[in-house]
Amino acid sequence: MASTISLASIYGYYNIDPTALSKWDLSNPFDKAKSDFSKMVYDKPYCRIQPYLIGMMLGYFMHKSYSGTRRPAWIVAVIAWLVAIAVGITLVYAPHESIQKDGRHWTKTEKVFYGIFSKPAWSVALAWVVYACHYGFGGM
Repeated sequence: MASTISLASIYGYYNIDPTALSKWDLSNPFDKAKSDFSKMVYDKPYCRIQPYLIGMMLGYFMHKSYSGTRRPAWIVAVIAWLVAIAVGITLVYAPHESIQKDGRHWTKTEKVFYGIFSKPAWSVALAWVVYACHYGFGGM
């Protein structure tokens, strides 16, 4: 929670674009938006701890489940796969319009929400992939 609150505060107060590193503007290699994102968010461990903690929780849960005693039902696995795929695709393609050269700029609220939820959501989707593959729901 502390990381999420600090991220929301940083994104909101400084109006930082969470997709700044995705914008490839070769005409301006010293872009202020990229510099601000790198200095205030990307380099700070307290801003990047969410995925690490999700991975640690998954590892602990899998360790305590004693290899296979908590296997989900196949319908739960299918639903979880669909949710994980939807989350992954949404996180990759949601900022598409905003990273275009003349695209629509996100509002401050959109920046804050994407900034604080994108990393944990991506981590949960990947955690499902690891969990599903470990328990035999990974497919081929």
